[in-house]
Amino acid sequence: PRAVAFVGGVGVLALLLAAVAEQTDLVPDAPEATEPVLTTSVEMLGVALLTEHAFALEIIGALLLAATIGAVLLAKKRFV
Repeated sequence: PRAVAFVGGVGVLALLLAAVAEQTDLVPDAPEATEPVLTTSVEMLGVALLTEHAFALEIIGALLLAATIGAVLLAKKRFV
């Protein structure tokens, strides 16, 4: 029962975040396919992550932290 509630809660949270992101126009439109693809470097990727996509990076970090904490708590309850 708890696992089902957890998965359901995560699903509702994901839907809520997607709805908020779409309504507030946080997700940019895809670029036109007619533009040539430029070569990228690690530096360009880092700059893009820390400037244009900083909000998404923060959200992913928070979700990974929550997943890690949840996994540790589940492991402690199961084996102790």
